[in-house]
Order: sequence, then structure tokens, then C-alpha cells
Amino acid sequence: MTLNTNSTIVITGAKNSGKTNLAATYLDPVKSEMDKVVYIDNENSANRFRTGLHEMGMDFGKYISTAERFKNLPGEEDLLAKIAKGEMPWVGKTQQGTFIDYYKYLLGEINELPKGKYSVLVVDTAEKLESGMAAYVDANKQKFGITNTAYGKLWTEGVYPLYENLIESIYERGISVVILTFHLKNVW
Repeated sequence: MTLNTNSTIVITGAKNSGKTNLAATYLDPVKSEMDKVVYIDNENSANRFRTGLHEMGMDFGKYISTAERFKNLPGEEDLLAKIAKGEMPWVGKTQQGTFIDYYKYLLGEINELPKGKYSVLVVDTAEKLESGMAAYVDANKQKFGITNTAYGKLWTEGVYPLYENLIESIYERGISVVILTFHLKNVW
């Protein structure tokens, strides 16, 4: 019997609660393991952490900043407010298309990762990833067999299977730990 050692870790918390530092230090910087980390930064929240790494002569193995490339996407607060109300997080077809482009861009970046080079992949924060998946599913309902989005079918029959496939494809690249950070809209 083969033991599956792959893990997906979800870190949630309010803004400035330490999600980035927790995710970024999953592997110990002191042991110079940062070259094994792929860090997808959606709001440039790891900039301060990277400055400290640079001072020690280190960096993440691969750092992907999406903030500038996709600056027309709504901010985290807007996304969270819409999602909390059960609304789609885009205001029109153009913004929906940008979310789809974002999702496809990340798929391309992940597909280009050399197999076996990295062991940890961080998406900080993952709200835009989920919104990109939702936009893709909404634009391709027929492909997913979704005729009615009531009762959350868009998410259960579209987004969640995409998540499973995405995470499985990350594992197939030799990455054994996927870390997703999320903001919380309300204090729990």
C-alpha cells in the first residue's frame, strides 16, 4: 500500500493577521529551503517577507506576482462582499473574461513548472483563483452540464471539480503541499 503524503492546507484570517508569514515559512528559511517554494502572490503581500529573504541572499524558487498583470480585477474586499451575498464576483462580461484569463494564466504557469523541482505551492490569497474558476464555469455551463445554478450547483458541479483537478495536477508536478490563504469578511 502506498501512503499518500500530499497535503492541502487552507489558512484563513482577517487582513494583516499573519497568513502570508505562516504560508511563506512552511519551509524553514533558516535551512535555505525557500528555493523549493512556488509563491503565487495576488496582492503583493509577500513583498516585505521577500525583502528579508533577499537580505539573507535567498528568494522563493519561483515567485509569481499577479497584482500588476491583473490590476483591473476587483480588490479582495469587493470580491468577499459579493461572494458573501451569493453574487458572482464580476460586474460584466469584460471583468468575467479577465477572471477567466487570470485562471488560464495560473494554469499555464503551473503547467510550466518543472516536475520534481518544487515541493510547496502557495496561493496568497485564493479568492481570485476561486472567482476565476467560477467565471470559467459560468461561461462554460454547457460543458460542465450545468443548466441551473440554484442551490450552488455552479460551485458543487463546476468549481469544486476544477479545484480537485487543479490540486491533483499540482501534485503530479511533484509538489506535495498546496497552501491556500483566504481573507475572512467577518470576524468569526
